[in-house]
Amino acid sequence: AVAALAFVCHVTVLVALALISWRHFQDLAAGMAAATFYLLLPYTGLSVGQLHHVLPMALFLSTLLAYRNPTLTGALLGVATAATYFPLFVLPIWLSFYRNRGEGRFLIAFLLALGLGLTVIGMTLWLHDELALSIQAAMESAAWQAWKAPKADSFWTGIHWAYRIPVFLVFLTYVVTTMFWPAPKNLAHVIALCAAAFISLQWWCADQGGVYILWYMPLLLLLVFRPNLHDRVALPIVPETDWLTRARRWSVRMARRLVHLPAPVEKSNAT
Repeated sequence: AVAALAFVCHVTVLVALALISWRHFQDLAAGMAAATFYLLLPYTGLSVGQLHHVLPMALFLSTLLAYRNPTLTGALLGVATAATYFPLFVLPIWLSFYRNRGEGRFLIAFLLALGLGLTVIGMTLWLHDELALSIQAAMESAAWQAWKAPKADSFWTGIHWAYRIPVFLVFLTYVVTTMFWPAPKNLAHVIALCAAAFISLQWWCADQGGVYILWYMPLLLLLVFRPNLHDRVALPIVPETDWLTRARRWSVRMARRLVHLPAPVEKSNAT
């Protein structure tokens, strides 16, 4: 079942590469070329049945596909973060991308989806009496805690764990910097910065760090085949057509009717 789900995730990555190129690059041929290169990678064949290698990018590519909708993008990023922790490190990039163009609804959708995803995972583990053991294993894992000695084979095997700390701090400095530079960001910036974040994460990750090539390879393929994306920016929120603004106004009107409050009087422009 796990191998079958991993295969579905690989197919999802292929479809996402084609759809992103078709919808946002206006070049379906480039998407098919990126998908073909993905299939030709030796690492794709070696990891074809390993779910934890392909699941993160299968979820993350959906955020690029839906970037024009900040609410949907935030929800998809929250689901990806709940499934695998490391998409959390690109949250500053997306917040900067949506600055003054829906960053509030993006963040709220991200937090709600993240909370809901963690709740579902926690309930599933609790029903199988594995919640306590999973939490304990996560808290003791050195894979994401740079101040602990790694126990699994990785790039850091045989190297003192203390050297991971400055590498981790440099990585965090980069993550924070992406929230402010470059500004404003377009879709090309988002793809490049996210790829750089996922690559640099390999340098301090202690759980077989350096071997999770599929965590960033689809983004590199999009960088290779993408056209100029300087005009692919977050869309401004237009109150007259925005669904959330219209829903808020409708809720206010309904609330006023329920409590029998008079509607606000529009100001006259007459002089």
